[in-house]
Amino acid sequence: MLSYKGQTTDRKKRNRALRRSRKKNKEAAKSDLGETSLTSSDLRNRSEILFSEARKTIEFGRRVGFEVEGDFEEAVQDMVKLVETQI
Repeated sequence: MLSYKGQTTDRKKRNRALRRSRKKNKEAAKSDLGETSLTSSDLRNRSEILFSEARKTIEFGRRVGFEVEGDFEEAVQDMVKLVETQI
């Protein structure tokens, strides 16, 4: 059985082409991520999700025995503000 060190020229060319295409794809992905921005509907949906989760959390807290002082909606807004500062 014959053995040889190294790769054939065809394999080297193929590997080089694959590396180049991967590099181009990574560069394109980086540039795409930098240029994206949230639309107003995305922001609205995110806000609605935050408020929904805050309401569910406070309702769960009430069921397990926690009490909310003041207005329920104020408590929800306070919780949303806390979550937004963490993001």
